[in-house]
Amino acid sequence: MVDFSPYKLTLVKDEDSIALIQVIDSCFKEYEEEGVFIDLEDLDADLHAMRTKIDQEKGEFWVLWDNHTPIATVGVAPLSTQLCELKRLYMLSRYRGQGIADKLLQLIEEWARDHGAAEMTMWSDTRFTRAHGFYTKKGYQKQPKTRDLNDLSHTTEFEFRKQL
Repeated sequence: MVDFSPYKLTLVKDEDSIALIQVIDSCFKEYEEEGVFIDLEDLDADLHAMRTKIDQEKGEFWVLWDNHTPIATVGVAPLSTQLCELKRLYMLSRYRGQGIADKLLQLIEEWARDHGAAEMTMWSDTRFTRAHGFYTKKGYQKQPKTRDLNDLSHTTEFEFRKQL
C-alpha cells in the first residue's frame, strides 16, 4: 500500500458526496473562464453516491484528507479483464507539486494490476492541459480518439492510455 502520510486515505462512502463535490468543483473553477462547470444534475450526478456507483462498476474510489479537509480524489474501474479506467483524479491546487498525484496514480495502477489489468485508459477534458502534461510525464500516451460529452461545459475529451 502506498504511504500518504501525513494525509489520510479513505475508501469513498456515499456520505462523502460533499467532499467530492468540493474538490472537483474547486478544480473546475480554475477553468470557469473557459466554460467548465460542475453539473450535478447530469454528468456529475454520480458524485452524490460514488460508493454505490463504483461498486456497480466493480472498481474502487478513494478520498485523500488533510485532517478534515478533502484534498484529492481518485478512482479506478475495470472495463474488461485486461483494461481498467482511471476515474476522477482531482486535487486542490495548493497540494499540487508535492508528489501526491504520483502516489495516487501508483495506488490505482497497483489496484489495476492486482485485478489483472495490463493497460490503463483515462479521459481528460481537452482544456486541462496541465493534467495532460502530468499524465504524459507518467507514461500515458494521448490517443487520436476524442469524445464529446454533450454536457453543460461542452466537453471534448482526449483519451490517454498506459501499458501497466
